Amino acid sequence: MGVMFFVFIISCILLVCCSLTYNLQENNNGASLAQDTKVNTEETQPQATTPDFILSGSYDNMKTTWNQAVEYAMNNRNKVVTVRLDNDWYADDTSIHSFGTGVGFDGGIISIPRNAAIQFDLNGHTVNKKHTAQHANNYGMVFDNYGTFVLNDSSYDSELAHTIYEQNKDNPTKLLQELKNIKCGKITGGWTTGSGGGIWNVGTFIMNGGMIVGNKSNGNAGGIYSSITSDYIFSGIMEINDGIIVDNSANGGHGGGIFIHGKNTVIRKAIICCNTSTNYGGGIYTSDYTISIDKAYIAQNQAAYGGGVYAYGMCDLSINSGEIIHNTATALYGGIGVSERSRISVSGSIKVANNLCKNEPSNMGISETTSIRYSNVPKQLCYLLTKNLQQMQKYLSILIKMLIFLKLLLSIIQRSVATWIQKLSS
Repeated sequence: MGVMFFVFIISCILLVCCSLTYNLQENNNGASLAQDTKVNTEETQPQATTPDFILSGSYDNMKTTWNQAVEYAMNNRNKVVTVRLDNDWYADDTSIHSFGTGVGFDGGIISIPRNAAIQFDLNGHTVNKKHTAQHANNYGMVFDNYGTFVLNDSSYDSELAHTIYEQNKDNPTKLLQELKNIKCGKITGGWTTGSGGGIWNVGTFIMNGGMIVGNKSNGNAGGIYSSITSDYIFSGIMEINDGIIVDNSANGGHGGGIFIHGKNTVIRKAIICCNTSTNYGGGIYTSDYTISIDKAYIAQNQAAYGGGVYAYGMCDLSINSGEIIHNTATALYGGIGVSERSRISVSGSIKVANNLCKNEPSNMGISETTSIRYSNVPKQLCYLLTKNLQQMQKYLSILIKMLIFLKLLLSIIQRSVATWIQKLSS
C-alpha cells in the first residue's frame, strides 16, 4: 500500500513539472509566420524598366505628374503603376507644408488612395515635408497609404549600409552620423500631431530599400505607422525587405521607429537604429497580431519600456537571426519587452546583448504568462531565455519545495518500510 502511494505522489510531481516547463519547450515550428495573407514580393523588387511616370522639374510639374499617376492607377486597378523620382521633392513653404492638391494628395500629404497600386522609386532622391515643431499638425506625415504602396530605391546599396552599421554599431553618435550620410533615397521632414511621421499605412506597404529618417510624431510612430482600421476595412499589411529606419521619434506615443497593429507584418534585413519613444518600443512597437523579424539589426534605440522591441497584447512575435544590441530603457526592458498573453519565438543565430535599463543589463523581460518557443538556438542565446528572473525564481522555488517534500516523503516511507520489515521478522 505504501509503495502504491509513493508511485502516485511521484506521478503527480512529474505532471506538475511538465506543466511548468510547457511554455519553454522546444518547438521547431515556433518561428513560422501565419500564411493566411501573403504579399508577392517577386513582382515588387526594383526593376530596370522605363517607369510609367517620372517625377521631375518644378514643384508644379511634380504635383501635376503625381496627380496623373494616381488617377491612372485608380483607373487601372489590376496594374501596379511605376513612378520614378528624378529630383528631390520638397513640400512648399505654406503653414501645412503641402506637396500639392487634388487627386493623390490628402491635406497636402502624398497619398495613395484605396484601389490604387503604385511602385515608387526614390532613385537616390529625397522627399522632404520640411516640418518643424511649430508646423506640426495632423497632416504632418510625408505619405499616407490606403492602397498598395511599394517603396523602392534603385540607388540603395544594401551591402554598404550593412558594412557601415557593422563598423559603427557600438558608437551611437558615429552610427547615427554615418547612416544619415549614406547616399540613397530618403523620406524625411514629417512631423505630425497624430501618428506616423514618415509613412502612415492602413493598406499594403512594401519597402525594398531607401531610408526613413528624421521624422517625428506627437502620437505613435515617428517613422512608420502600420495598422488595421477600427472598422476592419483596412488590414494594415507591411513587409520590409531592406532599408534603414533611423533617427525617428514618437513623443507621447509608442514606436519610435515603427508602430505595428496590423496583420502579418514581416521585417527582413532592415537596419533600425537610433530611434526614440517616450513610452513603449524605441525601435519597434507591435501589438495583437503576427510579426516576423528576420535578420534585422535593431540597435541604439531608446524608450521608457522596451528600448529595442516591445510586444503588447495578443502578439505573436517571431525573431530569427540578426541583432538586438545597445538599446536602452528608462523604466523596464532594455532589449526586448513582451507583455502578458503575447508569444515570442526565437530561432537562428540571434544576438541579444549589451542592452541596458537604468544602466543595468536588461536584454529581455517577459510576463509570467508569456509563452516562449525556441528552435535551433545557439548556446550563446541560452542566457537570454533565462533572463526572466521572476518567472525562473518562481519555478525554482516550486521545484525546491517539491524536492524538500519528496525528501520528507522518502524518509517517512523508509521508516514505514523498516517498521513493517521489523514486524514481519518478529
